[in-house]
Amino acid sequence: MVSFRSAATLLPSRTELISPAEFLSLLFVNPVVHVELQEIVGILLERSLLEPLPLTGAPHDWALTLHGRYTRAEILSAVGYLTPIARPLSDSGCLPLTQEKIEILFVTLDKSEGFQERVQYKDYAISPEIFHWQTQNRAGPDNNSGRRYTESGTNGWKFQLFVRENRDSAYVAVGSVQLVSHDGDRPISITWRLEQPLTAELFRRFSILRG
Repeated sequence: MVSFRSAATLLPSRTELISPAEFLSLLFVNPVVHVELQEIVGILLERSLLEPLPLTGAPHDWALTLHGRYTRAEILSAVGYLTPIARPLSDSGCLPLTQEKIEILFVTLDKSEGFQERVQYKDYAISPEIFHWQTQNRAGPDNNSGRRYTESGTNGWKFQLFVRENRDSAYVAVGSVQLVSHDGDRPISITWRLEQPLTAELFRRFSILRG
């Protein structure tokens, strides 16, 4: 039986980020951890019901899979926002990556804890292919934040959606979304079409019928 103890202590009390190459170097000089992680990967593959698929619409170097579950830090590292030499703060629900012209949309469906009524956005799956989302309050049709969404059919911006049920859940990588329609002002209500539909289980969890 796998104990996971040695894997948990591979990086004791490290506060700095390290590169993948540095991590592999640490891994190979700790053979017990190496074997343990191989066992963990085998167990996870046995339990998985789906084949890993690339994240739709994402750059090829993003180490993320469609419908995979990730922490926020894992996502930020995978998209290159967190690096071994840079750890910029990011706690917003949206993260525009200007060089790639891709915006990361972090969605928490249950906002009952820690949010005031005025920021309890209405986000939910309408169908396995359609998702309703509200922008942050500052976004309007007449400013750059809002036009990034409403004019996305012509301005070159793309969007990657990550959804979690509540603050204790991991984010699910939903993938690329395209604008269907928009309405309102500060916030703007937006209907997205998912490039890849949700599974039946994810739709049940993310729709207004959940629970």
